[in-house]
Amino acid sequence: MDSPSKKKIKLDSDNNKNTLQTISLENIKLPLGFRFKPKDSSLITLYLIRKILNNRPLPTNAIKDIVFYDFDPDQLPIGEFSGYCRHNEAYFFTEVVPGRTTKSGGLWKVHGPYVPIMSGDVVIGFKKYFVFYSAGEEKTNWNMYEYRLNPRLIRADSPNELLIRKIDYLVICKVRYREDDENLSTDDDDTTSCSSDDENETEDNETTSRLQSDDDQ
Repeated sequence: MDSPSKKKIKLDSDNNKNTLQTISLENIKLPLGFRFKPKDSSLITLYLIRKILNNRPLPTNAIKDIVFYDFDPDQLPIGEFSGYCRHNEAYFFTEVVPGRTTKSGGLWKVHGPYVPIMSGDVVIGFKKYFVFYSAGEEKTNWNMYEYRLNPRLIRADSPNELLIRKIDYLVICKVRYREDDENLSTDDDDTTSCSSDDENETEDNETTSRLQSDDDQ
């Protein structure tokens, strides 16, 4: 499969999921010179939990809503993220679909187990690694980490069915195209992220401790 194209697709908006949007750096609330490269724990507590609960604003709007599995990865607007993410990398909120197949018949195949994401000694979420195979079962250079919330953070007897459904289906996908000569270890570099580790850790603890109390409301 080809490397990221310049094609734009239809991204979700609050009012119309078929609205064509262009991602503008002016709309990304990041400090000048900073790159969006949050820790795994921050993706869960600062973004995914807030998105699910819809009770606090996100730190930035760098993660875009999209019907991710409607498209093959080379149709995604990866280039639109180049101003604040690493080369050929993008982050999306989406809902999981059965089999993780795209409309063209492509498939995101699992290439690893669920890995727990910790905040202190609490498992707050999980991530899993996927590789994209085209409709002809050809392995591509597209890979993806899927991040999901630990459902045990919400009470098993919660009466909030919508919240339970969101926890089951709403995820963050970090998708990236790897060049043939790129080493897997390049996932971790020394790039300045969008906020300090100390700030993230404080937010992690505060947000996790509030999750069940928010559900009571």
